[in-house]
Amino acid sequence: LCVRKISVIIPAHNEEKYIRGSIESVINASKNIKIETEIIVVLNNCTDNTESIAKSYDVILIKEEIPNISRVRNTGIKNASGDVIVTLDADNTMDPGVLAEVVRHLETGKYIGGGISARPDRYSIGILLTALLAFSIINLKKRVSLVLFWARKEDIERVGYFDEDLFMAEDIDFALRLKELAKRRSLKYGTI
Repeated sequence: LCVRKISVIIPAHNEEKYIRGSIESVINASKNIKIETEIIVVLNNCTDNTESIAKSYDVILIKEEIPNISRVRNTGIKNASGDVIVTLDADNTMDPGVLAEVVRHLETGKYIGGGISARPDRYSIGILLTALLAFSIINLKKRVSLVLFWARKEDIERVGYFDEDLFMAEDIDFALRLKELAKRRSLKYGTI
């Protein structure tokens, strides 16, 4: 159950205002663990300075031209060499202890993976509407956490990655499928 390597997947479409903070938060969190961590930034048709900013860090850059967030995440996951995957949107940051908590949870052998309880780094009408939809589905019915996902790569493969046919709530769908797999295997879906 030992975690050997973590791959953090950051999908990015024109995120020049946020990508630096996102990458640096992963770098800072990786300093709190003694496990190799790779950062994969998946560029999705960026026309701003996202790519040049990301290149200034020791990250892996991959391009995915099809504008579909699930496909962008899946491209990063499929190219990851870590046995554990963590997804982080480019406009979010992770707290310094998140990766240590991911490792701690997974190495107990009791968790399949999960999400985090989060506060947005920015606000917009779209984020508010998504949050309201997610709250009604997640908290009232299924109780799963979202935003930053963490799981072993083999379990993400087992649930079939993020659904590329969904154009919204793909993260909710993924969380519910991961939680269902956890239930079938008598494991927990965790919230950090």
